[in-house]
Parts: sequence; structure tokens; C-alpha cells
Amino acid sequence: MTRLLEVRDLRVEFRTRDGVAEAVGGVSYGLDAGRTLAVLGESGSGKSVTAQAVMGILDSPPGRVTGGQVLFRGRDLLTMGAQERRRIRGAAMAMIFQDALSALNPVLPVGAQLAEMYEVHRGMSRKDARRRAVELMDRVRIPAAGQRAGDYPHQFSGGCASAS
Repeated sequence: MTRLLEVRDLRVEFRTRDGVAEAVGGVSYGLDAGRTLAVLGESGSGKSVTAQAVMGILDSPPGRVTGGQVLFRGRDLLTMGAQERRRIRGAAMAMIFQDALSALNPVLPVGAQLAEMYEVHRGMSRKDARRRAVELMDRVRIPAAGQRAGDYPHQFSGGCASAS
């Protein structure tokens, strides 16, 4: 059986004015469909850089993947073109940032931001995408989800912003 995600010997470095710093030195792991993977480590150990490299959202420069493979459904994401990778990101794989509140656009309602993913990646109509956004907010037990979908990120508690 092909794993959903397999990371093999992933290496990431950053160029600095003082030289090259290795941020990720040969990380390998696998993840089967329907499973959860917890990534633990000290601050600065490369957890976020690893996730950003896997997702293809690493700031480059100064960061760059220098080795390894990132296989998603058997295909190496590192060898894909940017457009193909964008089609996968958001539609088939996504990342929930540690500080989800800062990942939300402060001038757009939360429901609109959730709905946008369905419009862009699933081709849903605006109405259907908004309905789906409300369903998701309801699913994570945000009270009065239909009304709260029109609220802005700053109107949510930290816990609610992470859930949405």
C-alpha cells in the first residue's frame, strides 16, 4: 500500500551573512491515510521549517531544500512545478499553523476565508462554499456558526480562531 505522505532524508538549509546553516538535517517519516502525526521538538529544532518545506511554502531565499524526497500519494512534490503543487496544496493537503489567528486576514470575515478555499480549490459556487464554511464552523462547535461566519478574526477567542 502506498503511503499518503512519505518524507525521506529531507534536508533544508538557510543562507545567512555568516554562511550556511542547516535547519533540517535528514528528516524521514511516513504517514498513512486517516492517521495523525505529532511533530515534537524544542524551539528552533526545525519543526516548522520541515512542515513548510513539505508544503512548498518555505521562504526561498534564504531557505532552500537541499536534499531528500517528499512523496505525496507516491509522487515527489519536490520535483513538481509550482502550478501543479498549488493545485495539491489546499485541495488535497493543508497546514494548520501554530498561531492560526495570525494566519487569517484581519480585514475579511472568517467565513469568507474558509469559503474561499472551496471556491478556489473545489470550484464551488460562492453560496455553496459559504454554506460549507458554516457547516465546518458548526462542526467544531462554534456557537451560532451562521452568524459568526460574518465575524472578523479579532472577534474570536484564540481557541475559536484555532478551531476555525
